[in-house]
Amino acid sequence: MPTTDYELDVLLSLDGSEFQFAAGYVVKIEAARIAATKGRPHGIKYSLTLHDPTGRRVYGMDNAHGIRRHGEYDHRHVHAGRKIISYAYHGPAALIPTAPAPDSRGLPKRLEVRFDNPPRRFAGKGHRMSRAITITRTDHSAAVLREVAGKSTDGAQVRRLLALAMVLEGRSRAEAAEQSGMDRQTLRDWVHRYNAEGIEGLVSRHGPGAPPALNPQQMAELKALVIKGPDPEKDNVVRWRCLDLREVVVRQFTVEVHERTIGKWLRRMELTRLQPRPFHPKKDAEAQETFKKTSPAW
Repeated sequence: MPTTDYELDVLLSLDGSEFQFAAGYVVKIEAARIAATKGRPHGIKYSLTLHDPTGRRVYGMDNAHGIRRHGEYDHRHVHAGRKIISYAYHGPAALIPTAPAPDSRGLPKRLEVRFDNPPRRFAGKGHRMSRAITITRTDHSAAVLREVAGKSTDGAQVRRLLALAMVLEGRSRAEAAEQSGMDRQTLRDWVHRYNAEGIEGLVSRHGPGAPPALNPQQMAELKALVIKGPDPEKDNVVRWRCLDLREVVVRQFTVEVHERTIGKWLRRMELTRLQPRPFHPKKDAEAQETFKKTSPAW
């Protein structure tokens, strides 16, 4: 009387299953019975893959296609699938995630996922519930955090305050994070920040940005140059334009900026774009007055 292959039955029953692990890792299993072929003499088409929290495959075992010219089907995907290595199939038991017996308290021990021989261990904290986040500050209740969120103009801070309020109300970390548009690890990080710095620690912080192109001394020199005006013989212009000042900055300070940046600097120095009516540099004021006196009145 033929015996039942319980290991194969268990593997086939896991077809389409997903196992959630700590830190967001997921193991997906696909298994189906097919006709035995040269590439699949065991008559099983399977796929066992490990995915990171972003959904990217970081490791896998399958026989969905042949590799190399030898026609081998059983292979592993390592280094995020960039490398394929053939291996010897040792039966369905090597593809079934197995957990050790519970400890003396009746709690499950660390889950060990056996992919092939030798066994590989992934997600060492799998199937253990992630440690609950604890808000240690007691100076603000959930109602106070919601009140502060209603008055805040920082949208990101509002989401963080509401997430912490839900945690204080007893919501799970996953639910609070999902309702606030963030993942669980991000919420955990903000809890640590709140415990250390309070509500002010939840404000969005921005870096100082790129260093200024000109230091204060150079900006003062540029302002004095603009106020003094151009030298028609040297600069070939009678009044400054942003285009002209850009060339002056390149020539004098060895700094290249856009014309718009020159305009921003002028506004920051409170220099208006209004200019007096231009006049010819070689005009004779006395000749103009004489002409006004001797010219006939109209």
